[in-house]
Order: sequence, then structure tokens, then C-alpha cells
Amino acid sequence: MKHLRRIKADNALEDCVYSVRDGLDNVVYEVIDKILNPTRWIEEADKNERNRAGELPLCLLDSQYSH
Repeated sequence: MKHLRRIKADNALEDCVYSVRDGLDNVVYEVIDKILNPTRWIEEADKNERNRAGELPLCLLDSQYSH
């Protein structure tokens, strides 16, 4: 583990690694929330139905705008 930290530091990869980990954490949180939260099921179903009906602009389909 010490060697891996050294490699990341030598190549200025620490910020990149943290950014990727944060992004993955957000993806996992979204998936878990969608699975465990019935309110999100309803929101997603409504969003999908409105999209099929052509009522939603495509930019609103991104999950970051649905909260």
C-alpha cells in the first residue's frame, strides 16, 4: 500500500484518484437510493413516462437534475 501511495504522489495522481472515487461513490449512492427509496421509483417512473410523452427536455433526464 505504501508503494501505491508513492506512485500516486510521484505522478501527481492523487487528486485524480480521489475524483474518480468520489464519482464512483456518487454513482453507488444513486443506485442504492433508486433501489431502496420507493419515492425515487415513483419519480423515475414519472420522469420516464413524461419523457416518452415528449414533455421533458433531454437535459432533465440526467439524474443530477431530478432531485
